[in-house]
Amino acid sequence: MTRRFYDTHRRDEEFASMVSAILIPQSYLSLEYVLQRNGILTDITYPVTAVTAENRRAFLKTNWAHFPIETSNPLFYYGFTFSEYAGIPIAAATIAKALFDYLICANCRN
Repeated sequence: MTRRFYDTHRRDEEFASMVSAILIPQSYLSLEYVLQRNGILTDITYPVTAVTAENRRAFLKTNWAHFPIETSNPLFYYGFTFSEYAGIPIAAATIAKALFDYLICANCRN
């Protein structure tokens, strides 16, 4: 990504989603990120949370965003739709799937 592209697009609503799709391939946006963007959570959340079927748990951090990664059972790797930003496909959970992931991952974190 060029500095010019970053400076031009960093405030766009879908920019962080696009960066997540690049940093965490084979993942979809879910959990707090999708729920907050759709007005389900009343608290403002800043992390751009992605879910992947790969067996890993990590947390990518940049100067302007946090990208937590949660692992889902491959049996639950469904329930997302695709959009596109700057030619990059972005997978995001439906509201129902994001809520399901949120409830399931709450048990995983404890």
